[in-house]
Amino acid sequence: MADGLEHLVAVIQAAKAWRGRDMITATVDVTGAVPETFTVRARTPEGTIEASSDHLRVTYHPATRERTVQERGHPPITEVLETFPMQPLVLGMFSPLDLPIWGGLEPNPSVVAATRDGGLVRLELAGLSSSGHAVVDLDTGIVVDLDYLGRRYTTRQVRQVDALLAD
Repeated sequence: MADGLEHLVAVIQAAKAWRGRDMITATVDVTGAVPETFTVRARTPEGTIEASSDHLRVTYHPATRERTVQERGHPPITEVLETFPMQPLVLGMFSPLDLPIWGGLEPNPSVVAATRDGGLVRLELAGLSSSGHAVVDLDTGIVVDLDYLGRRYTTRQVRQVDALLAD
């Protein structure tokens, strides 16, 4: 992993640099046992991350650590969390340093190698019972491809939007 240390530093720099940058909107496709598509707005002026699918809407406010979850047909539930929410995992794609890939316990695979191809860093993941990868776009500081615990997350239609002009 020593050879990939400079790539890990690049990921950290890109993830930290999002503060003060334009808001990002994107679509994330999740494949696996239950396919799902999320529309995401991240880095709003308040720093929130919002993800919504046909049946679920989740908003996380890092400043207050409040996560609000609303399933279709049910009232919203708001809770204060001690750590960044991992459900749905799509939220972590827009805050890659908060993904559970940085040396946690099983069943979470951990980063074991990092390689760089232009503006993308590929993090190889491995654990006792699973493996996968995460690809971080250094220009936006987000994960554009994640293979994690049998599910694949693919970010597409990424747009940077001036947060002050967004609805």
